[in-house]
Amino acid sequence: MAHEGGGGTEVLAATKLEVEDMETGDGVDGGRVVCSVSWCVSGPSFKLDEPLTYSHLSSNALDELQHDLTVILQQTISHPSLHPQNLTIIPRKKSWLLNLDAVILADAGNAVDALFMAARAALWDTKVPRTRAVEYNAPEASQVAGDSAGAMDVDNREAIPTVSGFDTREMVRTAADFELPDYWDEGEVLQGQEKWPVCVTLNLVSIASIQCVLRAN
Repeated sequence: MAHEGGGGTEVLAATKLEVEDMETGDGVDGGRVVCSVSWCVSGPSFKLDEPLTYSHLSSNALDELQHDLTVILQQTISHPSLHPQNLTIIPRKKSWLLNLDAVILADAGNAVDALFMAARAALWDTKVPRTRAVEYNAPEASQVAGDSAGAMDVDNREAIPTVSGFDTREMVRTAADFELPDYWDEGEVLQGQEKWPVCVTLNLVSIASIQCVLRAN
């Protein structure tokens, strides 16, 4: 959660990883990043007497604001220069879909700044599960041979190896699926953390406004 320094603005962001299939689904080689921004239907403390976030806006205006903030976050975070390099599970077969969801709990100014702060914090804490590719090798079919004179058939079946049919050593090019090995650290961090951006809003103040403030003081 990010709090804007002036107080009052609160944004909550979280990430979720899903497996996508490139052959039958919407998956792409290298993985995807999808962002969304919404707002809380009530205040941070969820009290009935607390004002709603953006309660002064109509439903259509709220939809437009949600769309605009989602586009800003999506175009920035999903830029190719910021794309994590460890979202691939099996090349050209399976990859990770990284969902980044942000909720604006309260807006007292500089909501975009707090939005990017929360997004960066969520991405920084995200860990990608380590995977191990698996290939299944079916045993060879038995070969039955007989002599040309119709003598007794001889079973020339080769001995089936006692090793498991799941071979994880030759795994990159011919892998059919993957498994999640157990690790105490729960995975590896997203690559390219040092590139995650933040946002700083600059407000332009006209000279006439400054003169009015000075005269009032």
